[in-house]
Amino acid sequence: MVGPKHPARARRGRGALPASDTLIATGVADWPQLPRPDFWIMLTYAAAQFLLVSGVLGTLGARSAARAAYGEMRSTTL
Repeated sequence: MVGPKHPARARRGRGALPASDTLIATGVADWPQLPRPDFWIMLTYAAAQFLLVSGVLGTLGARSAARAAYGEMRSTTL
């Protein structure tokens, strides 16, 4: 079953966004930073976005697959 993996992926993405924001805050507050902070900020941000989007799209795909299995059809006509 594919569905249960996707919400966990979205949760990991949600958790990675504060990491990116924390890296930005260390620069604003003049705290010690990792070498090449721009690289790490963009890496954590891109990873978070990927995890969020793939988790949401995977969940939506799993739902539509479940509907197809039960033969539910949606009409586009009024």
